[in-house]
Amino acid sequence: MKKIYLVLILFLLFLFHNAETQKAFSLSIDQIVRLAQEARKKQELYVIDYTCLCNEELRILDKNGKVKHQETTKRKVYVKGDITHDELKSIQKKGKPLSDKEIKKRQKEIDEEERKKGKEKDSKWVSPFEEKGKGQFEFKLVREDTVNSRATYVIFVNPKEKAKELVQGLYWIDKQSFRILKSEFSPSKNPQFVKEMKIFVDFTEVDNGVFLPQVFKIKGKGGFLFFKTNFEMERTCQDYEINVGLKEEIFPELQAQ
Repeated sequence: MKKIYLVLILFLLFLFHNAETQKAFSLSIDQIVRLAQEARKKQELYVIDYTCLCNEELRILDKNGKVKHQETTKRKVYVKGDITHDELKSIQKKGKPLSDKEIKKRQKEIDEEERKKGKEKDSKWVSPFEEKGKGQFEFKLVREDTVNSRATYVIFVNPKEKAKELVQGLYWIDKQSFRILKSEFSPSKNPQFVKEMKIFVDFTEVDNGVFLPQVFKIKGKGGFLFFKTNFEMERTCQDYEINVGLKEEIFPELQAQ
């Protein structure tokens, strides 16, 4: 009889402990957002800069979804804070490699676009979880999910006002690190000549607790007057190197500011 009581007591203690544990891990949406903001800030302080190698594929589709133009590039990407620079390594157009002369010409175009971005105000998307985004978004806990065997909170984010630099969409927040593991979002106001745009980002852990974008996809529709087009872009990155001491001279965008 004593054994039965002992087993019963142990079982009740287990239930009580489990209930307290569940309660301890039951967070409000405000707590989740705050912890995600703190995790982002912590990573920003640690990761001063990084480089990675990326393959990018651009596809232009006709109205029936058939590919009418396809281009694949290999590039080295330099990142310092929220400033980036792409250095082209190779380009294939319709399956044929472009010459070094054509690559240099395209590189000049990329550099000029980066300089232009450096002169424009509000040219970058504002993350709901960065300091600049505080107070500009509303948050809703949609559900819980799993990403690469990691338990996550799925958060819907909606800006309080429509602007091309403010995004709306879903974010998968890791329950342990509170870093973003995945996101699907759109600009709350489309850029000029863009009718629709949706962005998909998957993050990977490249260092202990450091998550950086690994797969970046854009799907959209655009047009001007009678010219209409659908487009898809997918960039996959690897071989990350963190805190390599990048010089500001590398970035055309910084030179333009």
